Amino acid sequence: MGYQPLPENPTGFSHGSVKERIRGLSSLFDVSQTETKLKEAISDSDKLDRIIFAYTIFCCVYLFLFPSYPTDDILRHSVSYRLGYDLRNLYYESYWPSFNPYMLFDMIAGLFNEWFGIYGISVIQCIILALTVLALRKLGRDIFTPATFLLYLAICLYISDYLSARPKAVVNALFLLSLAYPLISPLLMLIAVPIYSAFWLYIPPLLVYHFSRERKTTVLLLCAVLCFGLIFWLINGGGDYIVFISKLINVRKLRSAGLDVTENISIIRGMAVYLFLFYPYFFHAMKEKRAFLSGLYFMAVNQVRFLPSLTPIALRFFRYESAIRLPYMFVILFLFMIPNFKSVPFPETAQAVVKSVEKAFEGVDMRGRILAVPHVNFALTYLYAGKRDLQIAPPPEVGFLNKELQRSIKTPDCEVLHKYNIRYYVASQLSRLDDEKLKCLELIRVSSKFSLYRVKETKRWQEPSVL
Repeated sequence: MGYQPLPENPTGFSHGSVKERIRGLSSLFDVSQTETKLKEAISDSDKLDRIIFAYTIFCCVYLFLFPSYPTDDILRHSVSYRLGYDLRNLYYESYWPSFNPYMLFDMIAGLFNEWFGIYGISVIQCIILALTVLALRKLGRDIFTPATFLLYLAICLYISDYLSARPKAVVNALFLLSLAYPLISPLLMLIAVPIYSAFWLYIPPLLVYHFSRERKTTVLLLCAVLCFGLIFWLINGGGDYIVFISKLINVRKLRSAGLDVTENISIIRGMAVYLFLFYPYFFHAMKEKRAFLSGLYFMAVNQVRFLPSLTPIALRFFRYESAIRLPYMFVILFLFMIPNFKSVPFPETAQAVVKSVEKAFEGVDMRGRILAVPHVNFALTYLYAGKRDLQIAPPPEVGFLNKELQRSIKTPDCEVLHKYNIRYYVASQLSRLDDEKLKCLELIRVSSKFSLYRVKETKRWQEPSVL
């Protein structure tokens, strides 16, 4: 048998096939191809609308299957009708206006609570979500590519407050619609007037945003709505409306030290977490002066509660960036959101929360006056569940409570608790009370979120005086 040389490629693979396989493997990690495929998949306008519609329906179905529990004032709004829309007796030793500052909203929330029970909150959340998505679709659809628009929609909804289902969230959705649809802007803000007594906060940025010769009629009608709304609330509330608004404006001065409320912190602190999202807003400010000034208004008001109003305006300035790499933006957004995930857990279902509160305080005669740290809303849960023979402090705005009780929220004073006939004191689960503060407090229940103390009678804790 003669000598036979070995084949040049004993493995059977050509250099070309190896290169092709490596190229195919590397294409899996090629961001540009991912972006191209994503753009092709949703390049059709009808497909994009179907994606938006399907997402909205999915969110609403989820909210009905697992009705969330907003630890917020929506519980009070839903049952305000049971108290005749007058909460002055509910919030003791506090200022509360003689009129209902959320008139139409409380009526609608009450009807939904009567008709749908615990799902009434879900109905409100879905309405706010649908209005917000409709506004964002108009605001971002024409200036972004479909893929980038979905990113715009995702960020705005992430920062949105539609899950809180508060009157402000409804008015914010109407405000965004007013930005998107100038022809019906006056009508939308007219609807906002009876919903939210501080509706006028949203008129100035609309006037600036729509200020042009082409939209002169819209601007004049918005001014008319502003005048009508102020007259409406002055007739409804009289002088008390002026007192109420002045207290809201100066609310930070009314609070004792250490009783800051999250929604009133500086909007700059809220923006700092997502600072990379706002740099085009400042860098390209002169390219859309009216939009920039409208956003600047909310920064001047300087409360983080207006971040959901500012974000859709500010993100529109991304249209002036030379190139937006969508997948990279998703990665950056995810990395910036990671620190906030622990503070935004999945909401507990309403049924679970109500049952847990009732179980935690089973056998406790929850009557009389309750003093609680501001973020513990178990008293509102009791009120929502049908408990009526109790009084709550502080009111929705902590600064409306009298100063002595404000100081006793974090550092309970036995003399003050007895002076105002407080029956129960509620501390957060992490609160630590020293022995001096515990003299008149008896711990009767501990849950995962709060601790309940009963205020002892004077004779049981007061030491005899030494002559």
